Amino acid sequence: MAEVQRACDRLARPTSQPALGAAHYVRAELHRLRGEFAEAEVAYRKANQWGRQPQPGLAQLRLAQGGVDEAHATMRRVLIEAEDDVVTRSRMLGPYVEIALGGGDVAAARGAAEELSRIAAVWSTPFLSALSSHATGSVLLAEGDARAALAACPSRVGGLGRAERAVRRGAFPRADRACLPGTGRRGQRTDGARRRAVGIPATRRGSRPRPRRGTVSDFKADGDLLAEPV
Repeated sequence: MAEVQRACDRLARPTSQPALGAAHYVRAELHRLRGEFAEAEVAYRKANQWGRQPQPGLAQLRLAQGGVDEAHATMRRVLIEAEDDVVTRSRMLGPYVEIALGGGDVAAARGAAEELSRIAAVWSTPFLSALSSHATGSVLLAEGDARAALAACPSRVGGLGRAERAVRRGAFPRADRACLPGTGRRGQRTDGARRRAVGIPATRRGSRPRPRRGTVSDFKADGDLLAEPV
C-alpha cells in the first residue's frame, strides 16, 4: 500500500499523466480487498477523475456493500457499451460473473462465463484461461455441480502463477501479454483473425480507431504498474 501511495504522489507531479489514474485504481482495489470501503470509494473516484475506468472495481465494491442491484446494473451497462471491444469485455466478464451470482442470476453468470471461455480459447493467454476457469467453476458450483466445478479450476493456478512470476521479475511487457489480449507483437499480427473468431468486427487495414476509456490504452497504463489490476 505504501508503494502505491508513493506512486500516486510521484505521478501527481508536476502534471496529470494517464498512469496516475491506473495508480489510483490499484490503490482502490487494495483498499476494497482489505475491507476499507470508504478509502476505496475515494480512490475509485480519483481514478475516474484521472481517466481510468473505475469498473469493474467500483461495481465489486457496491456488491461488497450490499448494493447487488446497483452493481449488476452497472456491469450490464459497461458490457453493453463495450459490445465491440473484446479487450474491455475480457476484463469485465469475470467480475460480472461474480456480481451476477451475488444477485442470484445464475443464467446471466452462465452466459458471461461461456463468452469469457470463448475469448480465452481464441487468445490462449494464461491469465485469461485462469479467469475463464475460475468463472466457469463458480457457475458450476452455483448450479450445484461441485465435481465439475472442481475439475474446471486447477488450470487457473498455472496461468496465475506464470503471470505473477513475470511481474515479480519486472518483465511487465511479458506479463501484459500473459494477462490480456491486444498487446505485444504476436497479438497485433493476429488481432483481426482473433476478433472475428469471437464475433467482433476486425478493424480495417490502415485505420486506427480512437481508444475509449477502459480499453487498450487503459490496459497499457495499468501494465506500467501491475500486469493486471489487483
